[in-house]
Amino acid sequence: MNQNLPDHKIEFTIGFTPAQLQTINQVVLKHLPGYRATPDQHKLQAVPGRLASLQQYQPISDVFLLASRLMVCIGQAHAFSDANKRTALLAVLCYLLAQGIAMKPLPAAFSDHVVACILGELTEQHFARLLALYQKK
Repeated sequence: MNQNLPDHKIEFTIGFTPAQLQTINQVVLKHLPGYRATPDQHKLQAVPGRLASLQQYQPISDVFLLASRLMVCIGQAHAFSDANKRTALLAVLCYLLAQGIAMKPLPAAFSDHVVACILGELTEQHFARLLALYQKK
């Protein structure tokens, strides 16, 4: 475990089904511009399995690192015609809230960190530390 991350230990449970992820994407596209089309169901169905597989082989328990991993898995799956990264970030914020962690508003420039992490230009650990900075205390 990386000693630089905040000490938020939890059991790994990802509470999103493919249908819930699709709903999150629909909400994003209802309120923000983007192309609406039917998601690739095979890619969408693979997200929970990818998370479970990573957890089995590279287990982590830090809530912010799990949130980062969730974001990368959703963003890299590219199951939606548009708003994959926005959907991934909203899922992360919902996940953190479900874990009892309220977040401060994120600055608009935070989207650059989301993109960098999903593209592998920023590590999940670094993104987890950035997320932790916006936790309401």
